Amino acid sequence: MSVPPTMPPVPLDECLVYFGQGESFFLRHLDALDDDDFAAPSLLPGWTRAHVVSHLSRNAVGLGNLLTWALTGVETPMYPSAESRATEISVGARQSPAQLRAEAHRRSEQIQALVPQLPPEAWNATVTTLRDPLVSARAVPWLRVRETWVHTIDLATSARFEQMPPGVIAAMIREVIAGFASAADAAPLLVSVTGADGPWRVGGPGEPIAVTGGAADVLAWLLGRSPGDGLRSDGPGGLVPQPPRWM
Repeated sequence: MSVPPTMPPVPLDECLVYFGQGESFFLRHLDALDDDDFAAPSLLPGWTRAHVVSHLSRNAVGLGNLLTWALTGVETPMYPSAESRATEISVGARQSPAQLRAEAHRRSEQIQALVPQLPPEAWNATVTTLRDPLVSARAVPWLRVRETWVHTIDLATSARFEQMPPGVIAAMIREVIAGFASAADAAPLLVSVTGADGPWRVGGPGEPIAVTGGAADVLAWLLGRSPGDGLRSDGPGGLVPQPPRWM
């Protein structure tokens, strides 16, 4: 799935509110972890909680590089390569719990301090991520919003999708659905949010299976974080099918 190259899915002012809230959400749940908790599995296959925390620290650095690029006009890549990114996450995950906590706080403070430094014209700059050759600087805070809110839930603590701001949930659903537009080989689905958005048609040809539910449950399912808990389906036996893979 690609990030829109010109604008984030919500206005920048609104996005920056979610950005700050996401940092607080992540750090609050991080600080609630005991030292022994870092070695436990996260919700991401093959990753411990330490890997998730390490990833979020490296993501703050990488997205901070893009904001610096927009601010200075000097090309500052997000990461040297996909391989170096993976290696840095793995190495960072071997730090002690105290080091992981301290780094996460430091990196969060650094990227939050960069945002108010950008003058209005800098937000119109174009930068490059590992996935997308053309990304507006306006989209960079949204990239961090997605990371902090979703990966905090991946820490497998008390964080839940329903704790996310409704505006973030709604924007992410629309964004993920748009990203599924090219998933022509996936099972046909008709997705809708109860009392709100939709329906959206995704997948290949054929009679679609309708899947409906609350916004938080729909998002968790679309992101592969839930098998469809809380959703309704008109498929065989009422089973909720698996959506296309996101990212």
